[in-house]
Amino acid sequence: MNKEDLMTVNVLAKITGITVRTLHYYDQIGLLSPSSVSNAKYRFYSNEDLDRLQQILFFKEVGFNLKQIKSIMSAPVYSKEEALKKHIKILVLKRKHIDELIRLIDKALKGESEINFSVFNKDNIIELQKGYQQEVLERWGNTSAYQQYKNKSASIEKNKEWQLIDSTARKNFGKIFKYINEAPDSKGVQAGIHEWRGFLSANYFDCSIEMLRYLGLLYISDERFLNTINSYGDERLADFVNEAITIYCDNSASHLP
Repeated sequence: MNKEDLMTVNVLAKITGITVRTLHYYDQIGLLSPSSVSNAKYRFYSNEDLDRLQQILFFKEVGFNLKQIKSIMSAPVYSKEEALKKHIKILVLKRKHIDELIRLIDKALKGESEINFSVFNKDNIIELQKGYQQEVLERWGNTSAYQQYKNKSASIEKNKEWQLIDSTARKNFGKIFKYINEAPDSKGVQAGIHEWRGFLSANYFDCSIEMLRYLGLLYISDERFLNTINSYGDERLADFVNEAITIYCDNSASHLP
């Protein structure tokens, strides 16, 4: 990648209208990181980074929050094309919602009284958003990696091995929680993620990078995992673990041949 193809965070902020502080925050939470960081800590963004940023803004425009966006875009089966198709469906619903509001306001201005609170209801838009997020998880469920996980999970439950998993998880995530006020890419946190992956691989299933990414997604999208992991620390832990897993997987993938 040529340096000429990169742009600084200030240039990116200028052409997108997004503040430098916001771009730094996206980097901090692992949503959008620059392709290159100089020795002087200057951030440089590539065209691929711009494409990802545009996808993030599409998600924001149709009503997803940053946590949801990160979960969806981190999924091993995330499809940009499918996401854009869903955006169109949501935007069409939003356009209909806005058109109905405009019509109601126009009638009020003309003195034509109409009491209609149904136009303020956004349940259909919210339902479509939730449905898309669930589709990402279900699509991953068709992969061979998930089937291996599902079969092993059933075996674990049948043989009542959950106590071993819970005690090991409590110990492992408890150690990670000690670093909760540090960066998720810190040495101690990454060592904890590596240890957890090793435990799962040695005892239950092949915890590949793809599998680990999916588990990280489950940890923040499935209430059972979310509540259990947070119980090992506080309400910040599941998010922190997911961020650490994303970093671990990105670093591991970059070293693959």
